[in-house]
Amino acid sequence: MFDYTAYNLGIHSEFTLSELMSGATKTDVVIRRGKVERTASEIANPKNLLLRANSQETCFYVPKVAACLVRGTDEIIVDEDEGVEPGLLSNFIVGLPLAMLLHLRGIIVLHASAVAVNGAVVAFLGKSGEGKSTIAATLHKRNHPLVTDDILAIDINDTTGATVLPSYPQLRLWPQSVTSIGEVAENLPRIFPNLEKRSKLVTDEFQPTPLPLKRIYVLGEGTDLEIASINTQSAFLEITRQSYPDLELLKAIGTPDAKFHRCIKLANLIPTYQIKRPRDIYLLSELAQLIEADVAKIPC
Repeated sequence: MFDYTAYNLGIHSEFTLSELMSGATKTDVVIRRGKVERTASEIANPKNLLLRANSQETCFYVPKVAACLVRGTDEIIVDEDEGVEPGLLSNFIVGLPLAMLLHLRGIIVLHASAVAVNGAVVAFLGKSGEGKSTIAATLHKRNHPLVTDDILAIDINDTTGATVLPSYPQLRLWPQSVTSIGEVAENLPRIFPNLEKRSKLVTDEFQPTPLPLKRIYVLGEGTDLEIASINTQSAFLEITRQSYPDLELLKAIGTPDAKFHRCIKLANLIPTYQIKRPRDIYLLSELAQLIEADVAKIPC
């Protein structure tokens, strides 16, 4: 068995999870090997790796990799396919199965990247391919610790506000984004065999402990570099759009109201801005400077 930490949880796993940091001193979640029924239900969605879901359990499946069953708030059962590479299996386990478990534990889960700037977290929302990971990688290269890539976990407390629970030291980048930070895509492993996206382990400048969330940036396109505030209603819509799980899955597991209220609280609590910029990798440094200048305005 292996002991890891991610999202402020102690994870006890029968599997090697190379993305996660080792050395947990507590056990909040157990990931174990077991037989998982692979019968699909009406809610099955191969695009989202979903096989079935109900109020007791949610099952995800990647062909030629594994089936993962999330049961309750503290257990993930993994039924791996014969001959699967450990790295592919690990990438799968720490993705949607762990995101679902976080949701069930009352955490807001957003499809977003985030870095730490001046002791607080700034997060980047946007649809797939909008450049969230690329911006995080660019800011990380400018010595801002990575907080998360792909899955942003936010704990909202009436006393402490919105706190980000750091994930693990990994970036998931498309080849062009790898090139933009001065590396060679072919030197990095693929996340999945049929996907060009690459996995880059972050060996330094990772934020290991929770920090307050101070800014949310929604990524968009424009002719010039620009940062502008958006109102609470628009912020709520963007947060909801990029949150996990989607409505159909929420209905299946019985938690649509809980997620709705969490998103409302977050939109009212954290200032949200829109970033407009041309999609040009040669402007990434200038964009990073613009973000740094904007974050510098946040009161201590």
